[in-house]
Amino acid sequence: MISLSKSGYSKFIRGELTPSDLSVAPIASGLINATMDNTNILAKRTEASSATPTFPIDDFAAVFYDSDDEIRINGQININTQNFSDLGDTDIFQHGVVLDDSDSNDFLGTILLYPDSDPITYSALNSAPINIDYRVTGIAKTNLKSSYQSQTFARTVSLNVINYDDRFVAGFLNLPFFDSGKTVNLLTDLRVALLSTSFVNNTFAFNIYEKAKTLASLKELADSTEYALISAGFKYNELGISSSYPCLTALDTTIYVPGVTINDASCFCVIYYETSDITNPDVNSANYQENSFLLGTISQGSFTRLYPFKQSLILDTLTPGTPISSQYAPAGIMSFSNYVGPGLLGSELD
Repeated sequence: MISLSKSGYSKFIRGELTPSDLSVAPIASGLINATMDNTNILAKRTEASSATPTFPIDDFAAVFYDSDDEIRINGQININTQNFSDLGDTDIFQHGVVLDDSDSNDFLGTILLYPDSDPITYSALNSAPINIDYRVTGIAKTNLKSSYQSQTFARTVSLNVINYDDRFVAGFLNLPFFDSGKTVNLLTDLRVALLSTSFVNNTFAFNIYEKAKTLASLKELADSTEYALISAGFKYNELGISSSYPCLTALDTTIYVPGVTINDASCFCVIYYETSDITNPDVNSANYQENSFLLGTISQGSFTRLYPFKQSLILDTLTPGTPISSQYAPAGIMSFSNYVGPGLLGSELD
């Protein structure tokens, strides 16, 4: 499975990566998270093969599997050269490195080349081409909620937290990394919208969970029956990339719509991103809403999905912390679990 380094996550967030930029390289054993940087990786690539070959990820495709509640990146790698070091039945390192062809083979992350039960040896690499096929199981995956009542788990500096936020699949897959052709930098283009609904409690939770599987744009959500857009275009205060974890961090976001008071708990917020296709910056225009794409809902607290709105609202964000198991991701915004390197959690790779 692919795991992103800090540089890889940063480029993903900034919209600087597309599938054509990615390549995979086998390396010799001996690196751990603390030593896995561009200089040491090049040395280990050279130790594995003096030609330091790289191989593209063919048939790259991001697919939503509703039955499995996950988004998978499928593909395959064909290691089709036989000039590796003559080390016989010694195993190649289980984790290959994912590199950025467009940026001097910058280290983006790691990929699992073989399971524990079926290692790839130098003699095998030198005997015939080897195909590593992830077209069914996926090179990487993002797990989604399994039901509208499901929780998601994250870790802050001080405690584990849960929430019930939903991720919008189509909007997520419209990011540049998935070859959408869009120009997006989440550091500058991420926004928050405030909406209202006539649904209550579990009815809303079920409906938004189902809509998150299919809706892409802010307009599609705003035009849906039982929903209304109140206002949009709000920014996070001090938005940035965590210095240690694969997530965005921010102080908070302030929603201010003077003159609007809704006493009932019927409002909710979503995060979305603007694209370069917007030509009319009016958030109420069709052009703006059609070219703004949804990423997820925002709960005001772990259990609060709908809330009243009285002219203003401050939504806090959770600071990240080291995940303690694979069940947890770093808190924050747009976080991903991170297994960079040989199966280690919460990497602090540069």
